[in-house]
Amino acid sequence: YRRFHRNPDHKFFRYDSSRDCFTDTRTGEIYTYRNIDRQGYKQYRISDNSNKRILRRAIDADVYDRCRERRLSTFGKALYKRRKETIERSFADSKQNHGYRFAQYRGVAKMQQYTWLSCAAQNMKKMAILLTRDSHFLQYSFLFIIFKCKIQHIFQFLKNMLDVLSVLSTI
Repeated sequence: YRRFHRNPDHKFFRYDSSRDCFTDTRTGEIYTYRNIDRQGYKQYRISDNSNKRILRRAIDADVYDRCRERRLSTFGKALYKRRKETIERSFADSKQNHGYRFAQYRGVAKMQQYTWLSCAAQNMKKMAILLTRDSHFLQYSFLFIIFKCKIQHIFQFLKNMLDVLSVLSTI
């Protein structure tokens, strides 16, 4: 498991991206890049060949830092607040209303079919809510055309599924 704050001394080391090195703020020692280990981390050591501390930094740490900055910005915080209304709400509806707490069928194929049907039901429910709530606005928008095409496609798919099930039940 990942343990948080494994290295309590990490706050004493500052990374300099222009020189690709770490600096110990207490002693002023500079840890320069040496190599990449098998786990995919860059290793930084003091320039003399003493058996001192080895600092590790992920190869993609720059990307992680940019993502962290974006997440902690005002836009990122506002976007994260909307998560509970959109994404988490969808999963909560799936668990509460569509039987996702437990497996309803045995086998991956049957559960996948059940998942597709329940996702189609959720999408149709969301489209119906949007169409009834904003019907005047959506009549002239491009989204209405997309929703209409999707609904026709979903109903055609469900009709085909019912035809297949009726054929299978007669066998």
